[in-house]
Amino acid sequence: MPWSGLQANMTHSTTVPQKLDRRGLEKLSQREEQVLALATAGLLDKQIAAELGITLNTLRTYWSRIRAKIGDVPRSALSALFAEHRASQAERVILDASWHIDLDRQIFSYYSDRDFPTGEIRITDLLEYFHPEDATRVRALLASIEDHPVTPFMFVARYVTARGLELASAYVEVVRNEAGRAVKLVGRAAPIINLSSPSVSASLGSYERNIVTNRVIADEGFCSIFRVDADDPNLLERVISRNCPEYRDAFRAIVDNMIAEGRRTLTHTYRLCFDDGSRLWASSTVTLDFEDERPLRVRAAVVAYQ
Repeated sequence: MPWSGLQANMTHSTTVPQKLDRRGLEKLSQREEQVLALATAGLLDKQIAAELGITLNTLRTYWSRIRAKIGDVPRSALSALFAEHRASQAERVILDASWHIDLDRQIFSYYSDRDFPTGEIRITDLLEYFHPEDATRVRALLASIEDHPVTPFMFVARYVTARGLELASAYVEVVRNEAGRAVKLVGRAAPIINLSSPSVSASLGSYERNIVTNRVIADEGFCSIFRVDADDPNLLERVISRNCPEYRDAFRAIVDNMIAEGRRTLTHTYRLCFDDGSRLWASSTVTLDFEDERPLRVRAAVVAYQ
């Protein structure tokens, strides 16, 4: 399924009002940064409060402190500034890359110190290291990059090491030549989670929906996360119903809001509630495919943690 995994929600340039104090970003507490990060990811106040385990009154206090440090402006402006700040940080980090893919030669070059073959390796050989479902996503991603504008994104995938199955992520940038053709992918590796560890329980899945026909195709991982049947004729409504009540409206409106705002990618976090009383946090990175400037298909990668 043509999707890269989790993407950072910092892919759009935004004009930030001059009355904002960028220096205030350096004064934010860890909790204040968490509030801004969740707001930038598209969560509403009640969702931010639920994720952080705080009351709405406490959250309002955090917003007041944030505005005191950065500027008394709407949260949209605060989120835009924070997204630009994160993007500039990521661009600096990418200079210290861990790997790159030469798209013309179809060669992957690795030069970090992790448990992975260093030097050059053909893409076809590289795919053998990935979990089969994720290898399929990587193939489709590489095939689609030339035809779709791709901004910097977070890539998440499972791969096999001597220690077992691990979950790796990387911040990836697409490098294009003067003609606009994609010629290279450059990645900066992010922390690895050992899925073989009994203390970690993470799941990956992906799906796509044809906006015209509303037909949904979901892989095994996605169906497992949402506890749905891929052949269910009401699959979309079933998936929405798996969201906890406070997240359903936002989940349902994601695509319409992206179209209205002209956004092609968005990462959002939500909570799933099941009939047996269990709950699960999940994060989806959603992308829109266009044909003749009209939205045709929505694709998403989902990662869920116990």
